[in-house]
Amino acid sequence: MYKWISNFLHNRTARVKLDGKCYSKQVIMKEGVPQGSAISPTLFLVYINDITSAITPYVKRTLHADDFAIWNTAEYATTAKVRVQATVDKVFKWSQDWGLTINLNKTVTTKFSLKTKEQRIPQPSWESHSISGSPGNHISRRSTKKPYAGPKL
Repeated sequence: MYKWISNFLHNRTARVKLDGKCYSKQVIMKEGVPQGSAISPTLFLVYINDITSAITPYVKRTLHADDFAIWNTAEYATTAKVRVQATVDKVFKWSQDWGLTINLNKTVTTKFSLKTKEQRIPQPSWESHSISGSPGNHISRRSTKKPYAGPKL
């Protein structure tokens, strides 16, 4: 199995083709998994599965295909922000270690609060890049929604 997967991922080439005509020279693909193959999503999931090891205590997470979400609930928004930022920092290190780039254009934060006064809490940042997000949403005490901050891989 290992040899088959290795052969599947190495010495691959690609070129641009449109309407049956070639429009580019053949190039060697050095990274990624082939698009459109049945096994590529599984290989990608195996590759990123240990991203959950980057989660700090008190922070929850979920991973669905290439969508990764983290959240934290705390009495104080500053506590939640510190916890989420610590996890974002560890996810950044994990992505560097594994050679993955996080798409900051698809990375967002949302803060939910039971407090009626607006709280000025800085957004989490990704290696000095601020992560876009909403300033906060007031929700009723009956809501079960939790704060969310998660990169999309």
